[in-house]
Amino acid sequence: MNRYVIFDGTGEILRVVRCEEEQADIQAGPGEFLVESGVGDWDTHQVVDGVVVAYSAADANKKRKRPFDNATWSNALLDWVDTRTIDKCKSDKRQEMRAARDKKMLGGFKSATLDYDSDTESQAAIQIAVTQALVAKIDNTAFSVVWTLSDDSEVTLDKTAMLKVGKDLQQMLDNAQTKFQARKGAIKAATTVAEVEAITW
Repeated sequence: MNRYVIFDGTGEILRVVRCEEEQADIQAGPGEFLVESGVGDWDTHQVVDGVVVAYSAADANKKRKRPFDNATWSNALLDWVDTRTIDKCKSDKRQEMRAARDKKMLGGFKSATLDYDSDTESQAAIQIAVTQALVAKIDNTAFSVVWTLSDDSEVTLDKTAMLKVGKDLQQMLDNAQTKFQARKGAIKAATTVAEVEAITW
């Protein structure tokens, strides 16, 4: 059984297969090529003019460390490159920022030094309790609720404390949305892929 290296038009090794010689030709798909070789893998070699050639130790090490999700290895440059269009980069970055905003909004918040949950269910429960506390304040009636915090401990909140929890939740949500809008503006204003990729949450 022979060992074959399957590679593409750029010399990038896609996979290694072992098969009998008569089965070799069917191993490569459209746009793929193969060469018999006892050595070679995606992170150690490339194929140049039909010959499996080893990367230098530095280049092999660089190839094993993909710098970002959308990076594509270039055998011509022996480096990672971003081949996306700027519009695709902007779309991906907006999605990244949207995910970061949602993580912030749903990841909890502080009120009076205590940690509260802010997942969808918790936000709904807080809004209901805030409404009840507001009604109690307007009617000048008593209000008290035992609230479970992020660490599963409990705290008793009166109407003033409950209204503050609601206010602090809304402030956190507003801040996250404001930050998201600012990042969207920066993405829109960016004119190069490098400028887009430099934007972080």
